[in-house]
Amino acid sequence: MPGQSLPTRVWEIYSEEGLISLLNSIQSYIRNKTHSNYTKVVNSLKRFTPDKSRQLELNDVVVPVNINLLDVYSPYYEPAYPTENDPEYEYTEVESLKSYAEKGDEVVVIGGGLGVTAVVASKVTDSKVTAFEQSKQTYEILSQTIELNDCTDKVDIELAAVGEVAGSNFTQNPPSDVNRVPASKLPHADVYEMDCEGAETAILQKMDVKPSVLLVETHNNHSEVVDILNSKGYDVVEVVENGKNQHPSCTHIRAQLSID
Repeated sequence: MPGQSLPTRVWEIYSEEGLISLLNSIQSYIRNKTHSNYTKVVNSLKRFTPDKSRQLELNDVVVPVNINLLDVYSPYYEPAYPTENDPEYEYTEVESLKSYAEKGDEVVVIGGGLGVTAVVASKVTDSKVTAFEQSKQTYEILSQTIELNDCTDKVDIELAAVGEVAGSNFTQNPPSDVNRVPASKLPHADVYEMDCEGAETAILQKMDVKPSVLLVETHNNHSEVVDILNSKGYDVVEVVENGKNQHPSCTHIRAQLSID
């Protein structure tokens, strides 16, 4: 809802994702509040400094970005998007697709981001890929990435949030006007690749589709995700911790549907 209050946000996270996700969100909120205020100051100053359009190579995928002078020179500031080429960008996610997706597989990407995993999935499978992205700004970059890498004939992108809660992290202005796709209405695919910023538990719990392979990044909720996967008939076949460019609070789970 527009103008959503913080208490309402707290209740949504608690009711949709449980106490553990709520406590993790509170911890992150307190830790990040000071840094968030600094980030707001830098962002407000960026209106007065120039942008430069560049095409970066991120893990062999061409991605268009606008880089502001303050993105590069502000101390302790973390830009929303990369500012230089990175051959290991989203290394863990890309490696999982190359290892577990096969030619002919249909893939759904929840959390399309800049489009790197969607492009990789398209090239690995040579088949249909559907990517969901809730941020309008990121969606525009995602769309251009698909075009620049000649994947428009295979990759469909949707400007939509999956599930009822758009991630577990507190923000001052969480998305309120974005389209939402209920997790129970997600399309069939052979492989699901998920980077949902904490909302993976709520999405997994309510998914009706059962892809053969689930590739899930966790956010301080590894055990909970494993329990949900097991309850839905999946075997966790691999877990990556402390991988390249991987946040220390995250793990990457690779699970396959059990064959009885």
